[in-house]
Amino acid sequence: MNFVTFFVVWFNTALTLPLGASIEDYKYEPYAILYIDGQRYDDPNMYYEYEVNWTKFSHVNVNRVHSYRVDYRIWLPSIGRYHDHIITFTIIDDKAPVITSSMDTRVPVGQKTVDLLSTFRYEDNYDPKNDLKVDIIGQSAINLNVVGTYPITYRVTDLSGNMSEVNRNVIVYDSTSPTIEQKKEIILSPFTRFDVHQFFTFKDNYDKVVHIDLDDDQVNYQKLGSYKATLTASDLSNNTTSVVIDIKIVDNIAPYIRLKDSRMRVNLNYVLTDKDLLDYIVEVGDNYDQLNAGHVKLKNYVDTKKAGIYDVIYELTDSSDNTFTVTLKVEVGDFVAPVVIGPEVITLEVFSKNVHLIDYFSINDGVDSLADLDVKFIGKYDIERLGDYRLELQVTDKNKNQTTLFLKILVVDTTAPVVKQLEEIKIVDFKKTELNKYFHLSDNYDNKIEITIDDSLVDYNKVGTYPIIVKAVDLSGNEGIFETNVLVIDNGTPNIILTTDLVYVDVFGDTLVLRNYIKEITDNYDIIAISEVDIKSDINYNTIGRYTVTYSVKDSSELIGQSQLTVIVQDRIKPVIIASNSEIKHKKGKTFNIREYLRATDNYDGDITGNIKLAAGAFDVNTAGTYELLYTVTDASGNTGEVLVNLHVTASRINVMTLIPMVLIGLLAGYIGYGKYKQYKQKKEDQE
Repeated sequence: MNFVTFFVVWFNTALTLPLGASIEDYKYEPYAILYIDGQRYDDPNMYYEYEVNWTKFSHVNVNRVHSYRVDYRIWLPSIGRYHDHIITFTIIDDKAPVITSSMDTRVPVGQKTVDLLSTFRYEDNYDPKNDLKVDIIGQSAINLNVVGTYPITYRVTDLSGNMSEVNRNVIVYDSTSPTIEQKKEIILSPFTRFDVHQFFTFKDNYDKVVHIDLDDDQVNYQKLGSYKATLTASDLSNNTTSVVIDIKIVDNIAPYIRLKDSRMRVNLNYVLTDKDLLDYIVEVGDNYDQLNAGHVKLKNYVDTKKAGIYDVIYELTDSSDNTFTVTLKVEVGDFVAPVVIGPEVITLEVFSKNVHLIDYFSINDGVDSLADLDVKFIGKYDIERLGDYRLELQVTDKNKNQTTLFLKILVVDTTAPVVKQLEEIKIVDFKKTELNKYFHLSDNYDNKIEITIDDSLVDYNKVGTYPIIVKAVDLSGNEGIFETNVLVIDNGTPNIILTTDLVYVDVFGDTLVLRNYIKEITDNYDIIAISEVDIKSDINYNTIGRYTVTYSVKDSSELIGQSQLTVIVQDRIKPVIIASNSEIKHKKGKTFNIREYLRATDNYDGDITGNIKLAAGAFDVNTAGTYELLYTVTDASGNTGEVLVNLHVTASRINVMTLIPMVLIGLLAGYIGYGKYKQYKQKKEDQE
């Protein structure tokens, strides 16, 4: 054979085997392809030779992680050459270490250190234990001074990077009970609350807060006597301490008398009785006994015919001999005050001038003239500030008798606010909107003005001009009214909603009805029919590719809306492998080329026989027998076809006459496939 250049391309030259694998399962995976003058050439007589250049399969130790070399040689009789290549067999360990024992670790709070490996056991199928790496993830987060459960992860990694993990917990616990220390004897008054912290101190080795439980079911806090109770302190780890305590209920609190006042005024010659004095009592009580005003004793001598100050002593004693006394000062004299008549409420307009409050009142006294009376207003009001002001009018005679009248000054505002429109009101989205921003409000007094807008006549869904009424109310309820118009305008583009934004079609398939992909058309104002949509497309149904369809529509306001649909023309049909015969007979020792028996065609790619690959099964042309082989072929779109054949390797001679039908069938299949490819190529050229 005459040629200029040749080269050989080897495949599957670096093989990876797990520990213990059989090299026989991998030794036939490497293969080579011959190229002559840049074109692939299938030499029917080529064959492989293994273990050349003094390399041996027996040197490959599948029980040791390592890389080994075995040289392969392909003989090419047609050109009288051979080619050597190094095949690498790499033995790997792909099994993770095994964790044989692990458990949670319990540590008392406050312990200085903890050994997390004391109960952890592990091993590996290949590496010695000393070569395995153990990591404890989460160990840094463990705080031996804080009670809690801390999650950790044990991770064991061998020299090949295989890793095993197990999750466990480190439990820091507290087992020490709290302490209870009594500070003083427990003596309580009846009906009082027992505060344990007033009499006891509670401490714990860990917890800052200790739960206190008092079992005082046998204690009657409403009855004098001595009682026993049980006091229990518990920490957050449920460690408890209990003590029995003595509680004494003792009444050492005196009763009480509450009078209307510490002083009483009595006019000259008034007949003062004990009933008058007892009626001056507002309340009598005791923490334990049921007492009333009838138990009170009076000690008094008051001469109502002589001006002066007299003492009246009230005395009350309970059943425990606790005594309470209170003194009432009784003053006898002339205490008739002047008479003042006038309004309780005076209303003034804000910013009013020349206001005289005395003009609103009539003042008289039985003894002193108006000129001799001391008249004064206590309190202030601000005529320039709205408000509710409280004043006190005091009128005093020469004997210091005084009449006091409490009155209210109301400073009010009765002027309505003013409404000013800032700009024309235009609604462009057919939605009801906040209209306050279009107005400026002002008032003679208030800075805060409430605005209400009556837009009940506005149809926000229809273009037009509509009247509205604006009302402004200040804090005093004064109302200003302003009338104006709202303009409803359309400026929203229509929206084309498609049933999908992506469609897949088969190459050489039917033409799409693009209008059917329009689901609906929405517009903020107009009703637009699907038939009004303009569709632009550049789809080539005979060429695989990605195409864009543009939908456009215009509303009554000349506003244009668009949407796009992506169409992907694809090939989903599997290629076909045509076998001249599913039962192939082959002479032992002769080079086998499957492409002599199989041809592959595709609806789009044409003849793809060169892509045929052995997918499953193996054979040895040097060993007689029947081999079941699965061949596949994949087109440019990833579609895969397959065929199953039986290869019969026989030692006997093959009758040439028996091959003639198979050869004819193979030639016919190749001719048919080539004819389809020419038809497809011509069709594609016509389209271009």
